[in-house]
Formats: sequence, structure tokens, C-alpha cells
Amino acid sequence: MGNGITDRNIWRWQDVFYDKPTTRGLGGDPYVWQALLGLMESKPIPLDSSVAVSQLQLGFEAITGWRLDAKDRPSQIMTEFEFEHGGMPNGQCSLDVWQTRLMPLLVRRVRASFKRVPQKLANDYATFATRLMPFGLAIVSKQELLRTSHLTSYQRSQVLASISDDLRKASDIVIEDLRPAFVSFAAGRFSDELGTKLELSRTPWHRQPSFDPGRRNLMFEHLNPINQIRSRLFPLTSAEEVIELLWRELRVAWITKEENGRLTRGGFSSARENPMYAYAKCGILLDVSS
Repeated sequence: MGNGITDRNIWRWQDVFYDKPTTRGLGGDPYVWQALLGLMESKPIPLDSSVAVSQLQLGFEAITGWRLDAKDRPSQIMTEFEFEHGGMPNGQCSLDVWQTRLMPLLVRRVRASFKRVPQKLANDYATFATRLMPFGLAIVSKQELLRTSHLTSYQRSQVLASISDDLRKASDIVIEDLRPAFVSFAAGRFSDELGTKLELSRTPWHRQPSFDPGRRNLMFEHLNPINQIRSRLFPLTSAEEVIELLWRELRVAWITKEENGRLTRGGFSSARENPMYAYAKCGILLDVSS
């Protein structure tokens, strides 16, 4: 593709799971969809479409306990999401819908994604890399300082805080066009009730007081917590590597304060190895179309 961009730099599971079908079967199916995305994102990037399809099928079995081609499988099951989120209506998953519609849809998207990276996605990545290059260079420089210098604990804490600030500011300069925020369905309802033309997914944190005085109702949340991203960046030694990781992990979401409380009670306030899975376990459905 030129400019150092390869298909492997760009490829993301998120782009396979975009645009959730409007007809999803039973109440638990959207949670399974989101949890499956989270589980896939925790795996190494697949080398080809056959590996990706195998990961999808194994991931679905891990979440539901069933292979879709099992001869003795039921048509619907209860999932792990039944207990926390309103009982049976939310917990039911339709294996029939997954076999006939949802899994074939994901498989088609996976196979298409390995044939050609859409030009818009390639362009977005190129712009993302250009815009975040100064942050990548700064982060690499600060990490080198941490590795090679004898710093006091206070000095180290200030360098680490500066890297965290870099990550937050990097989010701010991509949210309006390149990396819109995810929006929970509950946060979306709050936005709709305001009666304004607010496009929450493209609204940065600093604008919140204009529509949510005192920040009483909503939270601007990094799906992958900042400290978690920072720790994953530490072994990297080039700005290009930093940008590749941020392309996948620098994501934010608007959720409600009540939903944020669920994350905390679920043990996901500061560590989320599979963020989408964690949100699903806590009954927080996100729009993954961004």
C-alpha cells in the first residue's frame, strides 16, 4: 500500500463486527455478539481467513458451550448473561439464528476482509498514523528515559503520568473524525432525551458540561484503561509500533454513571483484558458500528 502501511497493520476484528444486524434473535444474542468480539480481540491477529473463521467458531463455543453444527444441540440456550441483566429475556441466545444468519454473516465478512483492505480504512489509518506520530515519538522517548535513567519514584511517576496524558490527548484529536466513541444504548437514550442535535459518538470529554452539567449522568470511558494501554506500550521501541497498538486499543465510550458502577462492581474498573466481553458481562451494550 505504500507509506509503510500493510494489511496486517490495519486489520481489526472490530471491522468484522461493525453494523450489528437489526434482527438478532433473542435478548441474549446482542451480548453474545459483543462478547464474541471481545474474545476475538484477545487473540493474536489471525494469519489468514481460515484461522480467523476457526477462531470465530471456537470462540462462539467457548461463550455458549455449543458448536453450531452439533446434531443434538437445542434451538436456544441460556447464556452467562442471564443472571446480571434482567433474567431470562436477556439471557436467551438463539443457536438457530446464529447458525443460519449471524455466524455466516461474520464468516463472509472475515473472508472479504482478508481479500482487500477498503481504501477508506487504509486512508484513515494513514491519517491516524500521521496525526499520532508526535505522540508515538514522545511516548517512545519517555519510555526510553524510564528504562535507562536512574529516577526517583516520584520522577518515574511523573513520566508515567505524562505518558497517560499523551494517550488521553491522542484520543481527543481523533474522536471527531477518525475514531468516534462507542456509545452505550443507555447513554444514547440520555442523549436522545436532550432534544438537541448532539452527536455523542463524536463529542469529546471537554464538551460534556455543555449538555451534562456537573457530569452527573455520563462517563467518558477508555474501553482499554489507560494504565493497561501504557503497560502494553512499554516494551515497544518505535513510534510505528506504538501507533499500531493504539490503532487497536485507543478507544473510548460514552456510558452512564450507573453502567460505570456495574463495571466497578464486576471488577473491571482498571483492568479489562477483553473490554467488549467485560462490558457485555456487565450488561452494557455498545454501538460497535463506529
